[in-house]
Amino acid sequence: MKKKLVLIGPLPKRRIEGVSVCFSTLVAGLQEDNIVVVNSNWMRHVETPGRFQLLRAIESVFVILKAAFFLPRSRAVYLIVASSKWGFLRDAGIVMIASLFRRPVVAHLHGGGMRGFYVHRSRTFRRFVRHVYSRVSTVIVLGEGLRGQFRFVPKTTRITVVANGLPVDMEPTAKQDRTLESPLRLLYMSNITPSKGLADLIEALAIARRSADVELDICGAFLGDVDHSGSQSGDQFAAILEKRIDELQVRDAVIFHGTVSGAEKTEVFGNAHVLVLPTYYKWEGQPISIIEAQAWALPVVTTDHRAIGDSVIFGETAERCEPRNPTSIAQAIDKIVASPEIYARYAAAAYRNYREHFQMETHIRNMRGVIEAAATVPLSPSAVTE
Repeated sequence: MKKKLVLIGPLPKRRIEGVSVCFSTLVAGLQEDNIVVVNSNWMRHVETPGRFQLLRAIESVFVILKAAFFLPRSRAVYLIVASSKWGFLRDAGIVMIASLFRRPVVAHLHGGGMRGFYVHRSRTFRRFVRHVYSRVSTVIVLGEGLRGQFRFVPKTTRITVVANGLPVDMEPTAKQDRTLESPLRLLYMSNITPSKGLADLIEALAIARRSADVELDICGAFLGDVDHSGSQSGDQFAAILEKRIDELQVRDAVIFHGTVSGAEKTEVFGNAHVLVLPTYYKWEGQPISIIEAQAWALPVVTTDHRAIGDSVIFGETAERCEPRNPTSIAQAIDKIVASPEIYARYAAAAYRNYREHFQMETHIRNMRGVIEAAATVPLSPSAVTE
């Protein structure tokens, strides 16, 4: 009997998160490949990535033990890795046990932050990080812009790019024919934390409304300041945004939808003209909302941050804005909607980019190829140097 692939990652809970959605979709896509799944998100509901929590530590121990149970009978391990200290220690336990049984490990980074995590550790801890990654066969990143996150890995570790794919249940049921209408509807679709840039987008909305009828639909859950260990709660950030909306006198142009799904999500995507995500989020990777927008033939305004530049084609499917710069956001929106003809060109190119690069069938095929290649290549000893 063919040995199993062990897939380790977070399955979805109450809140929609890109990593868990991608992992559950991969699990579904590889069901016929003789797999076993270890859920790394069965106990907790993360609000503050990177912080130590007792439940998180207990969960990590159980994840390591469960993985260790399956590893002797496996042929390879696929692991979604973390870029925080405590998450790394959990991953390190899994990698080292896999190494003992000479099982190849495919480590998948679903975001950024790994390079920053590495350089801010002590000299001794950095050596340990390199040692752990010397035991990893292949590292998967979401785009060329994220290769640099793993400059520290030894040459024996292969780094490869596999773009995200849009889950089939997120695809629109039919191609959208986009036309400019009044009011111009902007869409923000992401969890809400300060570094996702929503406050800047609200400022940009006020600028845009000086010369046009513009409205903003905001979809997502408030997470607070997760970039800085939760120093600001979701409720506090919501209150700050509400106050600023009143100060800018744009209350009549802003609609908070919360987390959307099903018919409500279809409606906001169907009514929107431009998706805007001016993010500089530390753990950003390749936002599913940007891929989803292009599937809906929606042009995008976003920053050239992490792997976003690999998700869009600036000047064709999207316009680049500067982070923390409301004026830049407003100017980027103006470029896309300068005329009905220009807007139609962006919309058509966005849909074409999705069809050519980000369909789930393509993603699963690429992921299967990378994992199978790692599983069939014998492990070789690797040295770690200072």
